[in-house]
Amino acid sequence: MKIFSCLMVSIFFALAMNGSFSTENPAPIPPNEMVIDNFVPPKLNDDGEPFVFSPGIFPFDWKYRDKKAVEIYGVVKEKENYYVKARSLNSGIQILKKFKVDLKEFPILSWKWRVIKLPSEEKPSEKNKSDNGASIYAIFSGFLSRTALKYGWSNYYTKGTFIDKSSQMKVIFLRDKTDPKNTWVLESRNLYEDYKDYFGKEPSKLTAIAIMSDSDDTESLAEADYSDFKMKSKALPSL
Repeated sequence: MKIFSCLMVSIFFALAMNGSFSTENPAPIPPNEMVIDNFVPPKLNDDGEPFVFSPGIFPFDWKYRDKKAVEIYGVVKEKENYYVKARSLNSGIQILKKFKVDLKEFPILSWKWRVIKLPSEEKPSEKNKSDNGASIYAIFSGFLSRTALKYGWSNYYTKGTFIDKSSQMKVIFLRDKTDPKNTWVLESRNLYEDYKDYFGKEPSKLTAIAIMSDSDDTESLAEADYSDFKMKSKALPSL
């Protein structure tokens, strides 16, 4: 799939939109971190009535360009943990959440993810290698441009692989097919340092994150779960 064009179209669409919700029973936030999204449902609906959670509902305050996204991404609950489940069947659709953060104060992006099923390897080609079981995008907005760091979980590239996709996109693969499936993995990346390392300059403003599980080029199925997106002043080790 055309990762770059899909990303940039989604960026321009989502950065023009806003929204906010209050969540039920919010946990105290440590002073060294900022919660981007833990997918806890809102306390009230748009009419001010108590919100009734329904498994599979599209994540609150996230945006999409293609309405098919609501069929791919949904919030579910496992014990006390809420998370987004992605089930991408022959599709490549990204969703995005806008936020503001001082990257020098909170340079660390952390999240949890787990892959259930990686895209098929039955049709190996350079094009098909762009399909990922799970992907996280950190999106930066400058005066005249948008740039992004992409962190992927691939069935083709080995962990640690770096791809200089373009002047606006750098791709780093953190996980591969050797990593266990159906197991939550905690990731932690210093976006400030990664941006300087891979773009060779100071980062623009971090304005959004996006997620995507895609399988359109391989015409197969990709499944993954995403949870606990936070910005932190101090990194935690990956599990």
